Amino acid sequence: MEFIQNADDAESKCIKIEIIEDYIKIFNDGKSFSKEDVESICKVGRSSKTPKDYIGYLGVGFKAIFLISDCPEIHSGSYHFKFDKNAWQIIPIWIDNPNVELPKDKTTAFIMPNYM
Repeated sequence: MEFIQNADDAESKCIKIEIIEDYIKIFNDGKSFSKEDVESICKVGRSSKTPKDYIGYLGVGFKAIFLISDCPEIHSGSYHFKFDKNAWQIIPIWIDNPNVELPKDKTTAFIMPNYM
């Protein structure tokens, strides 16, 4: 549900979900992440979104991903980063050489390796 909310908040028209071996990949065609979006997804209980304009405005939804993946990745626009459940969960770890290929019509990818 969280990824549908993220797609809606980014004004996406469609999402694509792939389940391949030990990965789940979720793509959308909405607006790419901005610096503010990166900062917002790292916050807990605080969001830059307003309830009247966005579904995901409480600032806690994405953190539920740690229930299924220890090291989720986000690839959007010029931002490529991951989180590590075994480190500080809300501090992004930048991916210098991303090894992800987005479908031609998609702008954002959420990748959950080793999902449970």
